Amino acid sequence: MEADKSNLTEQLLPPADPDEEFIGSGLTEHEEEQIYVDETEETDQAWARGEKQPVHFRDVSFAVLFYLQLIAVISVAIIVPLKESTNSSFGSNERISNQKGVLLFCLAVAAMSFVIASISLSIMSMYSQSLVQISLLFSTTMSVSMAILAIFQSNVLGIISGVLLAFVSSCYACAVWRRIPFAAANLKTGLTAVTTNWGVTAIAYVISALSVVYLAVIMFDIFLTYQCSNGACDQGHNEKIFLVLFLLALFWSLQVFKNTIHVTIAGTVGEWWFNPTNASSCCSRAIWDSLFRATTFSFGSICCGSLLVAVIQTLRQLVYTARHNDENNAILLCIAECILSLLEDLGKVFNKWAFVYVGEFFW
Repeated sequence: MEADKSNLTEQLLPPADPDEEFIGSGLTEHEEEQIYVDETEETDQAWARGEKQPVHFRDVSFAVLFYLQLIAVISVAIIVPLKESTNSSFGSNERISNQKGVLLFCLAVAAMSFVIASISLSIMSMYSQSLVQISLLFSTTMSVSMAILAIFQSNVLGIISGVLLAFVSSCYACAVWRRIPFAAANLKTGLTAVTTNWGVTAIAYVISALSVVYLAVIMFDIFLTYQCSNGACDQGHNEKIFLVLFLLALFWSLQVFKNTIHVTIAGTVGEWWFNPTNASSCCSRAIWDSLFRATTFSFGSICCGSLLVAVIQTLRQLVYTARHNDENNAILLCIAECILSLLEDLGKVFNKWAFVYVGEFFW
């Protein structure tokens, strides 16, 4: 285990140059040794910046709020059909049949995604460097293909765009090509950590399956609310507000499920790197400790960060809908959607790194 990690670490470091000497530096041997000691101390201090925090429940109010919306979503899915079961327009066979078809399609897509994810993990483990190279060349190839297609269609704008994108992506590929071994070593290191503790993959699949089930429940609630807004319910008020709330619950729940997996994996990989004796088997202690913290002590932090992104996603969806229904303000709504898209991307980037700290240092 230690030998494998040592080899991976060596891949992450630049190769030493045996011919490199301090020629013309003007420094004595003692001064060079002192510089080395100072740099070593700085490196040690950099490693010591991340300190594990006391374990206690954080952001409890956000966790409680998430559980309340969980109860509300499930309650609506159970109570409303029972209450409106006598309404013929509400439970028409054609509408129910359509919903069953959509549900079966979603389940089939989810099952297919699990299979593809399993195959992708195996391929990445075997061909990490080739995949990095292919990913760099893919954008260039697609841009050239777009330019060729535009030539056959006599689309001047498409030709210019394709050539320009191909040029930019080619320059980028040439600039970073020498760093491919480093990127491949990083990818292989991460995959080694996950495959060594492959139980975390099973946990990710279980949480993903739960998210699919919960997604189906929320979609059913949205369908019920939409039916009520069309007069299918005996008493329907403020359906649009409920639609927005269910949409927020949908985005929030998906973010929480995804980030719970992220925090669990971050804690496991961090423990594998710094304390491999606790993370060296399929059901290692690091996996269960990380999962326990992610679903208890740190769950409030996960719900808090996920809610921020979910609110932006909900606003963006509302603006998108309004833009397609209001042609008079289409430009302003398009600008608003663009701003919200940028904010969403920023939120996801901050969350990605923040939840690594949550998983590793118990924030």
